[in-house]
Amino acid sequence: MSSLVAYALESLAERISIETSANPSWYPEIRLHAIELTYISSMAILLFIYSVKQLSNPSGICNMLLKSFIPSQHISTGEKITLSALFISWGVSFIHKWIKSQLLYMLLPCHMSALLLMIVIGYSNKLSVLPNLLFNVYLYTQWGALAALIAPDLNGLDLFGELANFYIEHALVLIAPLYMIYIRRYVILPISLNIFIASYSIYVLYSNPIVQFIALLTDKNINYLIEPPQVKILLDIGPYYRMFIYCIIPINMYIYRSIIVNNFILLLRSSNNNVKKGQ
Repeated sequence: MSSLVAYALESLAERISIETSANPSWYPEIRLHAIELTYISSMAILLFIYSVKQLSNPSGICNMLLKSFIPSQHISTGEKITLSALFISWGVSFIHKWIKSQLLYMLLPCHMSALLLMIVIGYSNKLSVLPNLLFNVYLYTQWGALAALIAPDLNGLDLFGELANFYIEHALVLIAPLYMIYIRRYVILPISLNIFIASYSIYVLYSNPIVQFIALLTDKNINYLIEPPQVKILLDIGPYYRMFIYCIIPINMYIYRSIIVNNFILLLRSSNNNVKKGQ
């Protein structure tokens, strides 16, 4: 199967060379892209099917919590402000990308994270399993925004307001979920292997094959799927940097969810208990 994918990629590279009069700027060789598109995607699909099957179990704790949760149906002022802030920041990013003819870069995780949060907050039926499940999946995947703030790639952010909006948007996709936890209109599932697997498989499947195929088809380095960022460890690893990233993603996901998010939840519970004792 990977040989067939490699042959297709070779044909694609040849077509790009003919159309652009230049060789495509693919850093990992075609064989490695073919392996990723074949085996990594297959692994992620199997993991996703397994997690969906487990989460659909009627007697499972996650399924029971999702089905029994009854939130307030009234959208708060804070949610309206959060939704507006996300929309404005996402819209500014869209305008910047449109001016630069780089709309494909709206597929970057930060912009898709903002879009996902807007969908979850704006979803009218909070009794539905969908927005709550998406939110819990996001709680595992939002580590990327923190990583982007710790080691930002600011190359090419030269339009008016673009640099400021970079920090604003990444801060919003980190802070908004904490506020959403605080107001208790969304069910927060306990740390679970099944949700962890579902989050990882969705994260990988979005990157590979969806965005990776688009990046190869257009010869655009979307989400560093063709060339690595200027990070020493990734540059040292060389063409295998994508394999390394797929290995550290689950570690980052688990650490962020179990330490940062979980400690915030515990802090809220402790604060609420102290308030009740003082009454």
